[in-house]
Amino acid sequence: MKLIPTEYQEVEAVYRSIVDRKAKCLCVFSPVGEEGTSSISVCLARRLQTIDKKVLLVDLNSYNPMSFDWLEEQMDDQGWSFDDISCQLYTKPLKQFDFLTVKELKEDAQVREFGILKQAILMLEQEFTYIIFDMPPLMQNNRQNIPLHVISSATDMAILNVALGINNEEQVQVSVDKIKKANFKHIEVVVSQFALPPLGPRLIESVEHRLSRFPWLKVKLITTIKKQKWLFEAV
Repeated sequence: MKLIPTEYQEVEAVYRSIVDRKAKCLCVFSPVGEEGTSSISVCLARRLQTIDKKVLLVDLNSYNPMSFDWLEEQMDDQGWSFDDISCQLYTKPLKQFDFLTVKELKEDAQVREFGILKQAILMLEQEFTYIIFDMPPLMQNNRQNIPLHVISSATDMAILNVALGINNEEQVQVSVDKIKKANFKHIEVVVSQFALPPLGPRLIESVEHRLSRFPWLKVKLITTIKKQKWLFEAV
């Protein structure tokens, strides 16, 4: 997992919004799951900790759980759940924040009911100033996911993490609509990375469109473009 620098301007803007809105419990979403949501969740936790506040990062992304070198060694077979005190007892203290992993979440844990989640958050807020939930991708269906209307009722802010070159306009719009429909109190959109698509396919498309009346020249240029292998590597 690549960590975004704490001073990254997008993270700083979200941090300011969190402080200004007095948000204490937030969710970080992505449209499809390749946008670096775990990285930005960790970076936000680190940034919030710099103001001498206790921060808990809860990984609920069963689609692609966070992975740390030390995590497997500390896994506990008993696991934790939101419906008892184990969600407090099983937090793992890291250097800059505390952590709960979905890998240890009990299979029969009751996380789909508003009352249970709300009570758990109230308990955790007695110990932590900020709670960050790293959520599953909005466009990936998973029966283990907490319903959006449940998590929105118990949290203060939704952060949608998108990546240029990975997410298209439709994915972003669908994700925003889902968050709005769930009635989150506040919504922030952050661009965490830029994944530029290969130039080769776009050059070929442009040549085919512009030189349709000159087939011999079109074929020659496309052949030349295809020989440049570097044009077909993503940046």
